Amino acid sequence: MEVFEGKAWISGQGLIDTCIGVEQGKITAVKKILKGDKQTVVDGIILPSALDMHVHFRDPGYPNKEDWKSGSESAACGGVTAVVDMPNTNPFTSDVETFNEKVSIASSKSVVDFGIGVNVEKDLINKSWFDTIPSAFWKLYPYGISSEQYFSYAKEVLGKTKKPLVIHGEHPDHMHNEPLSKLSDHTQNRLVAEP
Repeated sequence: MEVFEGKAWISGQGLIDTCIGVEQGKITAVKKILKGDKQTVVDGIILPSALDMHVHFRDPGYPNKEDWKSGSESAACGGVTAVVDMPNTNPFTSDVETFNEKVSIASSKSVVDFGIGVNVEKDLINKSWFDTIPSAFWKLYPYGISSEQYFSYAKEVLGKTKKPLVIHGEHPDHMHNEPLSKLSDHTQNRLVAEP
């Protein structure tokens, strides 16, 4: 077991001196005093890594904007050790072929763990691979479909899967009916409304 000694934030106790034991990449013990095969004294605060559930690495399609290498390296520099990529690349990640292509690209370039979402399209639940594709979630975008279709797709998918359904909340049918306001007005309204 490798032991890291330093200060860590322990819920309910605050910032305390502690030892954290790690075996095969997993935390196995958190104690005041702990001995292991390797001891590392940390000059700083020991923090857990973060998970980013909403990244757009644009690879395939637009790697000039960001690809799996640059995006995952940036994530790692910020303490993020796992990311989940949205399916709106070019092409959209919406079937087994595009999913496998993205997994292949991510596997060869990413320096952090990853998950990949799959786009919801018409008749998705009838696809032979619907129950077996190892996507992190299903993603429903509202573009090119009516509000009725949007809610119908959501109901169909939720009725057939245990995976999360991530929705894009701004449906164009409803966005044009809302009056535009300045950010300063929005901030002022929130200040008045909140105690």
